[in-house]
Amino acid sequence: MSDRTPITLVAVLVCACFAVTWFYLTLSSAFACGPEFGSPPADGSARGRLCDARDGGALSLLWLLGVLLAPVLVITGAILGVVRRAWRPLAIYAVGGFVLLAFVTIPFLAIPSR
Repeated sequence: MSDRTPITLVAVLVCACFAVTWFYLTLSSAFACGPEFGSPPADGSARGRLCDARDGGALSLLWLLGVLLAPVLVITGAILGVVRRAWRPLAIYAVGGFVLLAFVTIPFLAIPSR
């Protein structure tokens, strides 16, 4: 067993957990503004205003960049951690990717639709 095996296993586990989380949060927040969740958000509600801002506005670009940059951070941290045999880049980049993903997706799921 080489000295890279433990960090490689952790890096693969972190990437797999992130992939599942990414798919769930990205798809859920993408469909949170439409009728796929039973009923679309009310026009005057906080989620309705947030969805209106995301649809075709500057917020849509920020949401897209956040959703696409988060996996890049996690994968970069995994690669740096394995190549350098260091836990710090893996941890810092993984936490940064999870926080960025949560920051751009959770508001669409947590804010009430009424």
